[in-house]
Amino acid sequence: MTLALFVLLLLVIALGAGTALAQAYEPLSNFSVSNITHNSATISWSDSDASSGYAMVQVNGTDVAKNVMAQIVTLTNLKPDTVQNIRILKISSDSNIVDNLKASFRTQGVPLPSTALSNLRISNISYATARVDWDDARQM
Repeated sequence: MTLALFVLLLLVIALGAGTALAQAYEPLSNFSVSNITHNSATISWSDSDASSGYAMVQVNGTDVAKNVMAQIVTLTNLKPDTVQNIRILKISSDSNIVDNLKASFRTQGVPLPSTALSNLRISNISYATARVDWDDARQM
């Protein structure tokens, strides 16, 4: 083998190895949920190298937030009393998925009306029925 061919071979190996090395990314961590209501919640997570890309958030398999740079998202229009399956995808600057974090939480049930009742009356009680009357304290 000639010296020129040997140098060319080393150059090809070096260039090939350089392109084959993948950038290491820190994993997503510290998922938390706050402010859970019957139809919304705020999720947050940590990404120690967030400047190297962005995140995409999915709820129950549907994309709800794309190109997220901050590590906090308020989710809205959620179904009440339902398990919400969350997936946060970490997308590199060259548009590859490099990590994902999965978690779940349950939204609250639909809140009861906050009607103030007074003068509750029960009458005509039978084996299967009863009449219930009351006054709305807000109208008094």
